[in-house]
Amino acid sequence: MANRHSTVSVGTSATALTGTEFPNFIIQNKSGATVYIGGSNVSTSGVTAGFQLVDGATFEPGVEASKSLTGSTSDRLYGIVASSTANVTVLVKGKVLS
Repeated sequence: MANRHSTVSVGTSATALTGTEFPNFIIQNKSGATVYIGGSNVSTSGVTAGFQLVDGATFEPGVEASKSLTGSTSDRLYGIVASSTANVTVLVKGKVLS
């Protein structure tokens, strides 16, 4: 089973982190800023505010949950910050589905 990782620079507009073709992954915030994660319409406040991932925190959905995060294999998980940029590391565990 292979592990792959990448670091994504997240800015003030929604930035794709991973797609549902990767059903088993861990995301880690490696910056001083809070990263908000969610769908393509994720924001830092209001009704579309994403899940808050503070500095050093990780997010690891279960395999079944990550398969149905968005309901479509073409959907992705996005991140956004309120200002500046933040580095987020994505570790993909196992095989790619598509």
